[in-house]
Amino acid sequence: MTKLRTILDIINQSNLLMNHKIVVLTGVLSFILNAGFTQTDNAIFSDEYIKSTVEKACDWQFNHLHTETTSSSGRIEDVPETGWIRGVFYTGVMAAYRVTDNARYLDSAYCWGEKNRWQLGERKKHADDQVVAQTYADLFFHYKNSFMVEPTIYTLDYMIETPEPGPVVGWSKKKNWSWCDALYMAPPAMAKISAITNAPEYLYLMNSMWWETYQHLYSEEDSLFYRDERYVIKPDGSGPRTESGKKVFWGRGNGWVLAGLAKLLQWLPEDYTTHPAFVRVFEEMSSKIASLQQEDGLWRSGLYDPQQYPAPETSSSGFFCYALAWGINEGYLDKQQYLPVVKKAWIGLNGALQNSGKIGYVQQVGHEPRSVGKDDSMEYGTAAYILAAEQILLMIRNKNIVP
Repeated sequence: MTKLRTILDIINQSNLLMNHKIVVLTGVLSFILNAGFTQTDNAIFSDEYIKSTVEKACDWQFNHLHTETTSSSGRIEDVPETGWIRGVFYTGVMAAYRVTDNARYLDSAYCWGEKNRWQLGERKKHADDQVVAQTYADLFFHYKNSFMVEPTIYTLDYMIETPEPGPVVGWSKKKNWSWCDALYMAPPAMAKISAITNAPEYLYLMNSMWWETYQHLYSEEDSLFYRDERYVIKPDGSGPRTESGKKVFWGRGNGWVLAGLAKLLQWLPEDYTTHPAFVRVFEEMSSKIASLQQEDGLWRSGLYDPQQYPAPETSSSGFFCYALAWGINEGYLDKQQYLPVVKKAWIGLNGALQNSGKIGYVQQVGHEPRSVGKDDSMEYGTAAYILAAEQILLMIRNKNIVP
């Protein structure tokens, strides 16, 4: 009887898995058929379209801000105003202001900063609690009020005075950048603060921590970052892999890194000693990411095993589109090689934009590849879309894309 029950359980599990795959593949087919755009559709490559869709996406998200979310461990957690979800969204809100020149986005960011009293999150060294400083710094550049960045400067000074490098004290989110998402959250803010204060010590802090994480998580063989040490393949070949034997490289994790590099390079002086090395990593990753783009223009939550979770994933795709377009605009990436990738990505992203302004196919909070549905949305997915839109608009104005 026990053996029979085991066999029946296996059959039921197989049927459930097959049904799941059918549902997912049906969703992917629906996405492709209903995207509404083709490679020759120039409407989405125009000032008017981009400004209107950025407003639509940003306004929809303002009306659907999350107050709580399910963590990667399954717990229901609050979404704090100084946390990473809201902080990343406001990097998109500032981009929406730059795209549309609509003062209500600037005003919203200012009111948000006032509501936060310009404070970072509670965990002083945790990168997730520092991403808000990117927007505080942007607002400082606009208003020139020092109170906007004083708490950030205080926190960075504390980090300088009490270093806890991962290779020395052990890797921990509370002490250092032990996961690749951190490379979007904190480094651009540190570079901006260095520019504001004209103090090189903040660049030194960022540079030291960034390259420690690079040594910890970057695969030179793959030109990609592991999300954290749990996924690193050891020299003997041991380590977690997908069911088909592929290495686990998370789409959004690498989206965080590549977009973070694009943001960092905007503020890192060209004569800084490691500037060429940052550019090298940006170019290496860009080449690899471009090679992993799928036929619909988007990327999957698992970069090396797209069939594991075959639905498109738009937060990673938005960050990739943003970074690659920025690289073309700034002359770091070859236009002939990367423009087709960017155009295809922008077409795919707009296929996931619903009439309401909701960006679908956004993987929920997590740390590894997972399934995603057409109605899944989160604030960071909207931010990624808006950041990509800003760079597409600049491409149009620079004549890199001619509608």
